[in-house]
Amino acid sequence: MIVSIETTEEWRDCGAFCVRFYKDDFIEYVVVDDYFPAYANDKWTFAQGGNDGKEIWPMVLEKAYAKFYGTYNYIEAGKI
Repeated sequence: MIVSIETTEEWRDCGAFCVRFYKDDFIEYVVVDDYFPAYANDKWTFAQGGNDGKEIWPMVLEKAYAKFYGTYNYIEAGKI
């Protein structure tokens, strides 16, 4: 599977991201919002990016991948 994330100013302004997945020679678009799961102490629940954990692209990709397969439970521990 090849993944391409497209972000433009329109997507940033509305708080959503469009992620394009390629699977079996077909293109699938998944739109996700910018709300990510977090613990009560403001730490991110799942993927974090960068040394300081402030890069957003891993969380966008993980959320879109989970939506593509149905839920975070289906991608737990790398299983799909």
